Amino acid sequence: MDNKIKIIQQNLRKSPTAHNELRSSIVNFNPDIIALQEPYVVNNRPPFPIVSRIFQVSDNSIIYCPIVVLNNSLIVNQIDNFTNYFATAIKIQTNSSLIILVNIYLHSNSFSEVHFNYFSDLFASFDDYPIIIVGDFNARNTYWNDTIIN
Repeated sequence: MDNKIKIIQQNLRKSPTAHNELRSSIVNFNPDIIALQEPYVVNNRPPFPIVSRIFQVSDNSIIYCPIVVLNNSLIVNQIDNFTNYFATAIKIQTNSSLIILVNIYLHSNSFSEVHFNYFSDLFASFDDYPIIIVGDFNARNTYWNDTIIN
């Protein structure tokens, strides 16, 4: 296994056009993992090759934040206790350690005690491991030239 893991993170806004553009960039970048927010889905699954492993909430709710693993040599498992309607969490076993990857989608102005408790429990459960958190937090701020702060 290579000593690098390439991750793409993107909000597709449920757009088939954005999905197809992402598929084109996959060819150029050759990522191992894609963390999506608001993906375009067909039959409750983002349309990627069948050999891809897709991790997402398992009930029939709307899919907001799947993780697509394209590199089949990676040893990856979903963390069910930390996968829900706003987060997908996986464990990635590398040659030297375990890495936790969490993909988040938060609706605008929706951060609540549920989210706070999620992050507190996540950090407490995996305090000995590196945690990578990616996602769309819908955090608006003038720091990135937005006109609104939330």
